Amino acid sequence: MRYPVALKQNAFCYLAVALMVAAIILRCAYFLPRWAETDALALALQFFLPLLSGLIYCGAMLAKGGKLYLLTILSVFLGMTFFIAKAQGFEHAWHTVLCTLLYLAVFILYTLTALGVLPSLLFQKLVFGLPLIFHVIQDIFFPSANLQISPLPELSVLCIMAALLSGTFALETVKTGCCKDQ
Repeated sequence: MRYPVALKQNAFCYLAVALMVAAIILRCAYFLPRWAETDALALALQFFLPLLSGLIYCGAMLAKGGKLYLLTILSVFLGMTFFIAKAQGFEHAWHTVLCTLLYLAVFILYTLTALGVLPSLLFQKLVFGLPLIFHVIQDIFFPSANLQISPLPELSVLCIMAALLSGTFALETVKTGCCKDQ
């Protein structure tokens, strides 16, 4: 059974795009002045990957009638790759493994929801909302050294997470009716 999902271009959709644009601006503000001293791999993984992901996401969300919504799967895949690469710098191996598994789960749930395999958007809302709440609480009460030394990339990550959550609220499951001719 299929559970089609449709994108509503409403306030949540536009908020998602605005947050993703904010994430892109924050990444640009951080990396462009440091371009010369940043190694190529870091630029590829920490700048170009989220930049490309964000641009694809914005384009797909703003496409007329939500016709390119499924392109957000590519965007989320690129974002997952970025987050997994970012997790490789965590201090503890268990934290890296746990976050990598979480990011893979996010991508799988997002893809299954976008393709209409899962009957509810609840899982997607939880998988984006709970980590965002955790990170906000962590950044407020237990700020990391990264947040204190270079807040722009960390704020960019929060914007990306908030954009994905907001974008989820712009979705609706489409009710399909099956009527047999009698």
